[in-house]
Amino acid sequence: MSRSRWSIVPVVPVLLCAALAAAVLAGCGDKVGASSSPTSDPVVATADGAPVHASDVEVVRAERRLTGEEAGASGALDEAISRELVRLEASRLGAEPIAERVTRRMGQLEAAYGGSAALDAALAGVRMDRTQLGRVIADGVLREALRDSKFAATRATPREVSAYYHRHLRQTFTTPASVHLKMIQVRTEIAAEAALSRLQQGRPFAEVAHQRSMDPQSRDNGGDLGWLLTSSLPPDVRKAVNAAKPGLIPHPVGHGFAWYVVDAVAKDPSHVIPFDKVRARLTAQLTAVKRAKRLERWLDAAKERATITTP
Repeated sequence: MSRSRWSIVPVVPVLLCAALAAAVLAGCGDKVGASSSPTSDPVVATADGAPVHASDVEVVRAERRLTGEEAGASGALDEAISRELVRLEASRLGAEPIAERVTRRMGQLEAAYGGSAALDAALAGVRMDRTQLGRVIADGVLREALRDSKFAATRATPREVSAYYHRHLRQTFTTPASVHLKMIQVRTEIAAEAALSRLQQGRPFAEVAHQRSMDPQSRDNGGDLGWLLTSSLPPDVRKAVNAAKPGLIPHPVGHGFAWYVVDAVAKDPSHVIPFDKVRARLTAQLTAVKRAKRLERWLDAAKERATITTP
């Protein structure tokens, strides 16, 4: 059982239909799905001579709705201008989206939403269509390509990687102890001893749980609670589980009006993920963070230098 998932870079899952993916990868400077009609999609601004259309602004607003945010017209226009400047710089440097990233995000978004139909329903709920989603994906993948091309020399140093690992060792790189637990809950110690006696006589745990447990949820599962974090258990149960070997604990556990018969089916102790196992991935993620910060600083300066006009 694996519980060692970790990540420091937020990943926003994205999906692209096959035709859209081909369009994105064929030419990163093009706006996927942009209207060819100037009357239906008017220019609302220019950035160093490149037009920013009303549809560009609406794509930003649709994306914010999808992520649960709200973007006013002015804020959305500012972001649309930023994305146009990214396109211009990417075109100048010859930066292009990476096909594998687009493909990976197709699967990520479908998995996150539970399939194509569920994704379509989510898009409809925020008044967003697949073409707009494709433009968001194209912009995001292109921004990453520009980040890695423009700031290729920027990398996380070994010292930074090691420092991050040790600073986050407990909360990120340590898997907590867990236990596969079966349990029968009763009100008195005498009732717990009676249930335990039946188990020691060879009766199946599920049978005794159905007959004796006062907890309806675990009773319906034959007392099987599955895998649980040891830290989440009631104190009396946690102490007994920590002290016992896997198997039926040979005495009732509890106090007052909460007594348990406990079978620790299997235990998975807490352990640290070795640094060497995560070094490469952690270096890549910290590098991406450093480059993204540099890209944002560059973009702020680019907006200051750019000639931006509005009708």
